[in-house]
Formats: sequence, structure tokens, C-alpha cells
Amino acid sequence: MTTRIQYHQIAAKLDYTQLKQKLVQLQDQPPPKLRKSSADVLAPLTDQLRTLRVQGWSYAQIAKELTAAGLPIKPSRLRHHLSPRSKRRRPNIPATAQK
Repeated sequence: MTTRIQYHQIAAKLDYTQLKQKLVQLQDQPPPKLRKSSADVLAPLTDQLRTLRVQGWSYAQIAKELTAAGLPIKPSRLRHHLSPRSKRRRPNIPATAQK
């Protein structure tokens, strides 16, 4: 059986002013990322990868070279990353903060 958290006791001890200041400071920082995605790893290489594609390299050939260099990736993931239609993550900023 778990012990119930006594929020009324916690609320009485909290310094809300200090906590609000800390949260405001955090708004100016990107959140810590615990796990990298393939897009994160490929991002610094995107221009070079697109140049190879323009020169005629296939996704399979590029993926094979990246895998040999220590970056295991499937051709389909590479194609998705280089696709102009692939969704790029944008921060979810409330409309009030954008003004």
C-alpha cells in the first residue's frame, strides 16, 4: 500500500515566488533531450547528404556508407529525413507568447 501525498503540507512549505521565477527561467531554455532521434544525428550532415543525392547516389548507397562509418540507418529512414515533405519539429509555443 502506498502512502498518500499530503499536498496541503507541501503547499504550506512551498515558496511560490521562487518556484515561479524558476519556471520563467526554464521557458527560455530548450527542454533537455534524453534520447536522440535519427533526425538529430543526421542534421549536421543534411547538406552533404542532399549533395550526394543530387550527384546521383541512391539512398541505399548512402545508407550503406553511413552504416559502415558507424551510423546504422535504413535507406527508408534516410529518404524520409531528406524528403522536403518530412515534418520538422517546431516548438509548441502558445499564441500569447508569440506576440
